[in-house]
Amino acid sequence: MKTYRHIILIPILLLALLLGACGSTPTSDPVSVIQAYHAAVNNPEVEAALALFADDGELHDPLGDFKGQAAILTRLKVMADRRLTFEAGNFQVNGEVVMWEQKVFRFGELIAEGPSLAVVRAGKIQSIGQAPASPTALPVIQLPAESADPWGVVVVPKGETIKLAVAADPNTYGDDVRLGAQLGAADFGDDIQGFAIEIINFEDHSSPTWTKAAEAIVANPHIVGVIGPMFSNSLIRESEILDAAHVVMISASATAPEVTTRGLMTLNRTALSNRYTVKAAAEFARTQLGFETAAVIYDEGAYGRSLGEGFKEAFEQGGGTITFFEMRPAGQNGFGDMLARITPNKPQLIFYGGAYFQAAGLVAEKNTFGLQDTALMSGDGIFFPDFIAIGGADAEGSYAAIASAPASAHWDEFLQKYESAGGRRDAVAFGPNAYDAVGILAQAIKSVATVNSAGHLEIGRQALANAVRATRAYAGLTGSITFDANGDRTLGEVVIYQVQGEKWVQVFPKK
Repeated sequence: MKTYRHIILIPILLLALLLGACGSTPTSDPVSVIQAYHAAVNNPEVEAALALFADDGELHDPLGDFKGQAAILTRLKVMADRRLTFEAGNFQVNGEVVMWEQKVFRFGELIAEGPSLAVVRAGKIQSIGQAPASPTALPVIQLPAESADPWGVVVVPKGETIKLAVAADPNTYGDDVRLGAQLGAADFGDDIQGFAIEIINFEDHSSPTWTKAAEAIVANPHIVGVIGPMFSNSLIRESEILDAAHVVMISASATAPEVTTRGLMTLNRTALSNRYTVKAAAEFARTQLGFETAAVIYDEGAYGRSLGEGFKEAFEQGGGTITFFEMRPAGQNGFGDMLARITPNKPQLIFYGGAYFQAAGLVAEKNTFGLQDTALMSGDGIFFPDFIAIGGADAEGSYAAIASAPASAHWDEFLQKYESAGGRRDAVAFGPNAYDAVGILAQAIKSVATVNSAGHLEIGRQALANAVRATRAYAGLTGSITFDANGDRTLGEVVIYQVQGEKWVQVFPKK
């Protein structure tokens, strides 16, 4: 089959035809001209598409080079007969040159996709065809903005979408976050001054050296904001990259305290800091369970360290005794050495700061050391059905302290939408926080965005960051949300869940 990689612009002249019928002069804005050309080709309106070309214009595609009005008309008629249609997006403009990503369909079937390029001069297409092999060969600049902002302005072309990135790990909790964000976009982003929010997914991982998601987001100047990054470990480094590019972030799941103590005006979170979680967990262990002794194991990353250190401090302040406190180095297999040293003191509780797959191993391994009566407790990192599936019968009775629990009357409605979209109720964790993060970003965009004289939406980056940080008493799915001077959520609830009969059951506060 022939490749249509070379097919460049697709006429969208319907708009131009309509303008001509009204006696108006077609716009000279390059993106609008290309969009009109595509619309005309897709209808198909051959004469309208042809009218968008200069007299000496050129159209280049796999079937040849067509120069001049007569040759282009012949080619446009063939395209109409073969029912070729086009979808275009991610427009980039450099003077008279326009680049975009394009999909080509024949009778509704996708036959090719890739970059396209055109030269538009004085409102007419001078040439249209294959984009350079390396998009970086063409300097990427925004459409000219009419408004000014110290950090720059994102211009969303008329007919395009407001792009929000989601940085999440598809191998752990990412589907939950992505689904929550998509539901938020559907509920809050369908009409922002005539523009809609589109979610673009990027892969994120819990590694202190991970930067790929941030680099990819920054490379796309059309992305307005980010839901994420997902993990405290990766966020700390990625946020430096995103902040330098003035990209606003709202993390739905990164809970280490140091995430928000670095003075970044672009960074906020709908998740509660671990400093709330550990206090509630320690108080529950002391006052509700009556535990007086606990051992603490934590991972070396920012998330695990903050849980371990915070729980130790809070438990001791409440009158409890810590019998063991140690970090588990990355790459260490199992917990045998630590458990051998924990066992002689028979603590009533082992508090673990880390992720579910490691905790599932710990809960099983501790029982081989005779610690069946020693309970396991952790934070939101184990609050997933996979912990129960991997831990099996050994997971029974384990506790998880979860911050920012659902507190809205719309919770059941959200769950219904979540399930209808393919989600599992027992896998809901950070999705509600992502849902609220999109809602807050949508509200902030509405407050600062303006439509310019060409019909494009302009969003000032500093104005947007300031509007997000100014969020006060936002009525979210997870309760009222207010950001403090660091972007931290100031109020929230911590709920304790326990594994009972192969599922997580809320045990505090009592329903």
